[in-house]
Amino acid sequence: MQRQQVCDTLEITLYGSGIEDQSLTYHLNEAEKEVLREKMEAYCMQREHKPLNQLCQELLQELDAPTQEMQM
Repeated sequence: MQRQQVCDTLEITLYGSGIEDQSLTYHLNEAEKEVLREKMEAYCMQREHKPLNQLCQELLQELDAPTQEMQM
């Protein structure tokens, strides 16, 4: 998220009736990463009405903010 890039791998877990859960790792090529980023951008604009990079920055700021302890 800090680099504003799609990861090189996609972690997938398959679930199904009568089969054991199966975890897989799929390595994305550059074209697939670009398609995924475009879809992520569209999703953020549709759901949050903000671009992906703005949401990433806001989330990083929230994670960096010191947590406030409950005081009595």
